[in-house]
Amino acid sequence: MSKTSFLNLLSRYQSNTCTETERKMVEEWYDMLGQDYDQQLSDTELNAMHNRIWKNVTPQEKTLKLSRWKYIGVAASVAILIVSSVLLFNYNNSERYFKEAVSYASLSTYKNNTAKTVEIVLSDQSVVTLNPGASIDYPNHFAGAKREVFLSGDAFFKISHNPKKPFYVHNKEIIVKVLGTSFYVKETSKSAEVAVKNGKVMVKENIHASLFGQKKNYSKVLITANQMAAFDTEEKKLQTAIIEKPLPLYEAYDLPKPANSIESQRFYDTPLDKVFEMISKTYGIEIKLNNEGLKKCTFTGDISNKELKEQLSLICQTISGTYTTEQTTIYIKGGTCN
Repeated sequence: MSKTSFLNLLSRYQSNTCTETERKMVEEWYDMLGQDYDQQLSDTELNAMHNRIWKNVTPQEKTLKLSRWKYIGVAASVAILIVSSVLLFNYNNSERYFKEAVSYASLSTYKNNTAKTVEIVLSDQSVVTLNPGASIDYPNHFAGAKREVFLSGDAFFKISHNPKKPFYVHNKEIIVKVLGTSFYVKETSKSAEVAVKNGKVMVKENIHASLFGQKKNYSKVLITANQMAAFDTEEKKLQTAIIEKPLPLYEAYDLPKPANSIESQRFYDTPLDKVFEMISKTYGIEIKLNNEGLKKCTFTGDISNKELKEQLSLICQTISGTYTTEQTTIYIKGGTCN
């Protein structure tokens, strides 16, 4: 919430034109200051709240009435407190909804207070690897039609396959839905991220984290191996991308290495579109040429035992070209064939 929005909210509250949700929110903030209220705060009580916070920020002046500029200063000071309170409110709201909504008789909580990763084996044999500082709320037994857990922090999930009972990972900003797959969930101060190792994952915004209640419209995306989704906590946008270091699909799915995997990445006078087609199948990533003329180009070289970015750079050098990534697609922009 911006300072301007906060000022507007206080103004609407004082004039009794705010919504019921907004009124409750202001009164919940007032509760945080340690003072009870009856029904609605009066102007005097609201100014008292301002004065109490302002006293902790600047020396108190002996005056009976706040000037316009002091009012703005007080509101700005309150806004700083509110930003922190809102973050805590959003997290608590998401976790509270999870605990109230799940149909489990009891939930266990585990927090990794060590300096190493810790593995938690759930009742369905799914494995959660918690990073240091991460915590998870989970049931001793999954009942009903869903398998649901709540995660705070970073973790790697390897979910046992069960199409009749989808698995949900709740986070303070997002909800991840899977049937059986492996993926990472990561939290930062500005985003919540999901990176898929194998399988398919549905990622959607956690509508229960909304400050003013559930949103009517929220974003969701479907991602697969070597793809990721990141939810910007400031812009409230969910975007997709390719993970930093994509793995060949046989490696991502823990399959035996194909016998011809090395030979298939050694090319001699091979049409460029065929080269990129093979790379695309290897990583499960879409690759597009920006013009039809590049299909006439050929490539000769050995790109085996190199990461995807190295392979793309090496090939692009032969056509004086470059590559760019837009969401989950790689675009090849070339000049001429050498």
